[in-house]
Amino acid sequence: MSFIKSYGLYFIILVFLVVGNNCSSDCFDYDGNKDVKNVCTFISWIDLHIIEDQDSLFEAEVELHYTWEDQAVTNNTKIEDLAWEPTIYLRNRIKERDTYPPIHIFENNRVTRIDRQRSTFAFDMKFRKFPFDKQKVRIYLEPAFDRDFVVVLSSSQDDGDLLEFEDDFTIDGWIHFHDAFIDSFIEDRIYVNNEDIIGLEFGFKTDRAVTSYITQNIIPAIIFVHISFAGFWIDFVSILPRLMPILFTTVSISTFSAELSNFSTRSNEVSFLGSFATMSLFLIAFVLLELLIVHSLNRHNLRNFAKLIDYLSRFFFPGIYWILTIFLFMIIAKDIEWYYCALFLVLSLIVLIIFIGLYIFWRMVYVINKVRKNKKKPDDEEDD
Repeated sequence: MSFIKSYGLYFIILVFLVVGNNCSSDCFDYDGNKDVKNVCTFISWIDLHIIEDQDSLFEAEVELHYTWEDQAVTNNTKIEDLAWEPTIYLRNRIKERDTYPPIHIFENNRVTRIDRQRSTFAFDMKFRKFPFDKQKVRIYLEPAFDRDFVVVLSSSQDDGDLLEFEDDFTIDGWIHFHDAFIDSFIEDRIYVNNEDIIGLEFGFKTDRAVTSYITQNIIPAIIFVHISFAGFWIDFVSILPRLMPILFTTVSISTFSAELSNFSTRSNEVSFLGSFATMSLFLIAFVLLELLIVHSLNRHNLRNFAKLIDYLSRFFFPGIYWILTIFLFMIIAKDIEWYYCALFLVLSLIVLIIFIGLYIFWRMVYVINKVRKNKKKPDDEEDD
């Protein structure tokens, strides 16, 4: 595999040197006194190894090919005879792990320098859709200030070339590398008047592997919440059997909510998983409140009314739970337009209210028929 990867890299280099040097800086408008030095850049993303949620970092290995024109260069030029070469920063690099010696290739009037390194980079992670999120890993190339030239970084390669070696990425927890991009950016230099930074931003999107979060976090949380709903099927006179599932669920969801800080850092954005856990805790609190209400009604000799509330809760709480779960998934995890989400919420609540209304009607008819039957029994006994 390493032989194939090395062969592929050398093939890319050969193609780049033969047909790929058609970068242009004509679109750059500079009205200063320096000459513009165009540095054509070719990028190979060799490996993506780690994405750290807590610190918003990723570790990657990249190979960067810089090519520029130099009229004094011939095929026999040596490195020590090179009069000028650009200094280029990887702006969001925070730690250099492995650096390989640069390779210089000299042709008539042209120099190509190949830099390869494995480093740790900082980037802006978005946790709103967590764990259904897609992250954009990116690296910024920025030329250093030069006294003699205005250095412009440009690229003519296809964006898809960036993921040439995606099958060899040694990373767990992330899948589906897509939407590669190589874009130019222009920024003002703070310490130099009338001169801009002309750099490159390159990267791609990757999807979080969500299966483990569904099977180990979301599904258990749903099961725990429904365990607390099981108390609606137990007589409210039995306080302890009804209270234990609620306490068990509260502890489980609270632990799950606290462990979210191990998955991702705290940010200004509300994540789907955090909202889901908070909603579950609130609903469990209302289940406990319902138990206190029916118990109080029973103590005040309103047992039938308390039983009706229990019967309604068997359908109301699971219905509300699923409606809110789907609503949060739509508006946060899938980022669907808010008016579609609001429409779903309203229609779902209407359907739930109609269903509960029909159940109340059926329950009233059932109770009335039962009362009538009880009245007929004494009359039949008297006739006998």
